[in-house]
Amino acid sequence: EIRLSLVGSEMCIRDSYKGLLETLGLVQCRPLASFALPAGELRDDSSASLPDDRVLQYRSAVGQALWLSNLRPDLAFVVKELAKKLQTPTENAFKLLKRVGRYIAGSTEAVLRLIVNPQRSLDVIEVWSDASWASEAGRKSTSGGAVFYGGMLLGFWSRTQKVISQSSCEAELLAVGLAAQEARLLQSLLEELGQQAVIEAVSYTHLTLPTNRE
Repeated sequence: EIRLSLVGSEMCIRDSYKGLLETLGLVQCRPLASFALPAGELRDDSSASLPDDRVLQYRSAVGQALWLSNLRPDLAFVVKELAKKLQTPTENAFKLLKRVGRYIAGSTEAVLRLIVNPQRSLDVIEVWSDASWASEAGRKSTSGGAVFYGGMLLGFWSRTQKVISQSSCEAELLAVGLAAQEARLLQSLLEELGQQAVIEAVSYTHLTLPTNRE
């Protein structure tokens, strides 16, 4: 559902929330105000595999959550991690999925607002990036980021890096590279619409990269 107003638009997905909660049997659950994903909870998961009758339920719910995560930045990372267990879901993964479901039950009124901030220039694309070094199985890292234009959030991501970074600095560099690609995509689209904009990247890389290589 997209709501239009004089100042912008809102995107809400209540029907999809309802479908996910029904799949998990959480329509009447006690909602959570927030949830936390403890470090290594799924990476070091050694719990038993789910029985066949619950595997389908897990896969269906994660599929719905993946769709929801396209409009919910707060779900991007945890849903990505849950999706890694689609082939062989475990008890711990299912418990986490239900915890996420309870969190969603408490935030069904959440909307993605697309409103231009008059204090932000339309000549600049802001892109933020960060990385979580060696946080996943096999010591792979996660790249995360978001793209803003005119103060509006137009894109965000949480993706596992394809190579193993040898340091947190290298992981940050890979995250910046991905952020640049995403920003360049928006820049190309704007150029086709006749709007010129420069890319302004913001990350924690400047805190880790050496400033003097001599």
